[in-house]
Amino acid sequence: MKSAIGFIVAVLSSAAAYGNGTGTVTALAVGRSGYQVLVQLEGTVDPVGCRTRTDYQYYLDLSTTGAQAILSALLAAKASAQNIVVQSTGSCDTAGNGLEVIGYVVLQ
Repeated sequence: MKSAIGFIVAVLSSAAAYGNGTGTVTALAVGRSGYQVLVQLEGTVDPVGCRTRTDYQYYLDLSTTGAQAILSALLAAKASAQNIVVQSTGSCDTAGNGLEVIGYVVLQ
């Protein structure tokens, strides 16, 4: 029983480090480098401590595995004004944009 409670506490505490956002995509910006996508979400966003920008909340690096699929989901959600859930990785981008890195996106 103690180990089950310990496991649940560990899962919940690790989940608290990740930022969640729920709402609609209001803007997508693609950097001139061609691989940086900045995402603005209108709705409820729980930021992680490293996020410093207020105009955009999330960052997607198109050179990483799975990023093209996430971008497709974001574009579909933007085009249809569909609600989404964004789960960040809990860290900010290394490119210095001060934005949370997208871990995954759920279309609702």
